[in-house]
Amino acid sequence: QRRVEDMLAMVTTLEGELTRAGHVHEALEAARVSVEADLAQTRTEREAAEARIRELQDRIATVEANLADMTVSAQQTASRAAQLEGALHERDTVIEEARVQLQHSRDMIHRLQPELDRVYTQELPEALEQKVSALRRLQDLRSEIELLRSQLW
Repeated sequence: QRRVEDMLAMVTTLEGELTRAGHVHEALEAARVSVEADLAQTRTEREAAEARIRELQDRIATVEANLADMTVSAQQTASRAAQLEGALHERDTVIEEARVQLQHSRDMIHRLQPELDRVYTQELPEALEQKVSALRRLQDLRSEIELLRSQLW
């Protein structure tokens, strides 16, 4: 009878450990989901920045084509040069802003990637191993309890 009580106490302890391991697993899963969401957002921002750069490159090509057309006329060159310098400055400003955004996106990806890798390669497998181990131990204890009960009868 004492052994059965001890085994039941162990089962209760293991169930508590299993519950804690389940909570750790849930927390890790929530962290993984959060990191994946952040990573998806960063990728979206990076894609938007890359699209903006392509748009700016197209705009640059248009400005450069306009510049070639404007050099044909000597009278319009002076007035158009000021306009094109403004457009080039605007383009450079927009390109610089896009570069900053792209670098920010890359930095965020680089910052989040190790955490995601750590969750995938370390924390998640460890939590799953703990959970599996606790489940196996619980099953073993239940089997021992059933054996002891059958021996008592």
